Amino acid sequence: MRLTTPIEEFSCGLTICQLQRNSDELARWIDLHRQLYAETHQDNPVAPLSDDDARKLFAGKDLHPEAILAGFDDQEMAGVSSLRSGSDERLELGWTGLPGRIASQETACLVAAAAARARALGRDVIAVEADDTDRALTEALDQFDVEWCQTFRTYELAWSPAEAQGQG
Repeated sequence: MRLTTPIEEFSCGLTICQLQRNSDELARWIDLHRQLYAETHQDNPVAPLSDDDARKLFAGKDLHPEAILAGFDDQEMAGVSSLRSGSDERLELGWTGLPGRIASQETACLVAAAAARARALGRDVIAVEADDTDRALTEALDQFDVEWCQTFRTYELAWSPAEAQGQG
């Protein structure tokens, strides 16, 4: 996503804050990621994640320490976003949205905040992976100058252990 859309064009009811990796709010931030991840994988459900697995997945080494973002609705953390260190020194948009809500405008605000952090870090492009099952994110990205580069296809293989052993 080329960062040409003016950030100040986005407003919503969220107060967006940057969190520190060692903050008290990080556990809630990780839990919101876990919820969002599960919601966007209802067609192909994910296995339950332990707290340790969720921490490794959503707050692992690739999480950029200066781009851990939370959106607060009043005093309650309601949304999440982040930037991750990708391949070739690029930054990637992490899971972004508000679990339990299809809130495209609020999600656009979180994307805009991540884009602002990327600009502050000297980047004018971030990579974005968006599943078409994540309606709020795909609608939010329609508000940006997104140059789609590649399409991934997911194939599902249904099998049983008996079939794998030739007994099915």
